[in-house]
Amino acid sequence: MQSDSNADMAWKYGDLPGELNFPHQIPANIYAHVKNILSDVFEPAKYAHLQIHSLTPTKEITGRYKIQTATGSWFVKISPRKGSPLLEKQIIDYLYDKGVPTNPILLSGHKFTYNHRIYYLTIQNLLQGRHFNGSEADLFNLGQTLSKCHQALSYFPMKTQIMNLSRNHMESISALKIIVERAINSKQYEIFKEYGSWVEQNAAWVATAVENWPIPFPNRKDNQCLHGEIHQGNVIYNLTDGKAILVDFEESRHIFSNVNWDVAFAIQRFCMRDEPQEDILLDRIAAFTKGYGRKVPNLSQTMRDIAWYTFARILDLRINYFIISPVSELDKFVQLEQQADKTRTFI
Repeated sequence: MQSDSNADMAWKYGDLPGELNFPHQIPANIYAHVKNILSDVFEPAKYAHLQIHSLTPTKEITGRYKIQTATGSWFVKISPRKGSPLLEKQIIDYLYDKGVPTNPILLSGHKFTYNHRIYYLTIQNLLQGRHFNGSEADLFNLGQTLSKCHQALSYFPMKTQIMNLSRNHMESISALKIIVERAINSKQYEIFKEYGSWVEQNAAWVATAVENWPIPFPNRKDNQCLHGEIHQGNVIYNLTDGKAILVDFEESRHIFSNVNWDVAFAIQRFCMRDEPQEDILLDRIAAFTKGYGRKVPNLSQTMRDIAWYTFARILDLRINYFIISPVSELDKFVQLEQQADKTRTFI
């Protein structure tokens, strides 16, 4: 059974990032294994005095690392999640070639075994950047980058493949609705495994989520490839010019919809992070919209749809794939849905 540890989530609270300074030493046994793997697949890692530090404290091999030699520094991600690393690399390389600020993947999803378990390793250049500082300038720059990303992805040559992957993914989640609905109605909470007590305590909200259960994205002319998860952990700002750089396109294979999805995701996670008053929120949205280039409708409803989808996705991962997310993630999406509902009269 797999567990989404804090290391696999990058930061303890997932999409609320800390500093990009990789301050932590790693255990000697993990250092030795990571160095051996890197030495086999990445020429700079053969340097005798390779330094490896982790983003967060860890006692396991899963994590985000900074590797450094006398000639340079790189970012390394190790995860038990397979994902679609080659497809993610193709998306990022395509965007980079089109001038969209991204961070190209140097080595994609190298498979290895550690303690009888399979892991995947990815290497990228180490960005010299920071996370969101709360300013309207950062919101403007995020809007600009996301607009460029959407324009480029609307012509992505592999969009049919993404559309089919997304449809299959959403059909799988949609099929789970009957199981969840029956369990709620019969109060058979044990089907939710580790989440059973949480589901019982939040049964009214879960019932509403079932009523709004995600279905495969309808075929619309404006549907396209997207990023899928525009939260603060997936945007890094260049220290030199302040440009917003998009990272981690892992969810792109699951979300084939219109651009409202990414825009609503971004506005909730960047503009509404501290429960601002209405006038402050509208000023922040205006700064983002100025960079993006146009207004996007139905933000509040799309935010709620995203919260319900992500809740369903967490249950899907646990029931069908035996991957456990922290219960705090369930609490987060309840809060996000309720937060979005409060704004439905003005965004």
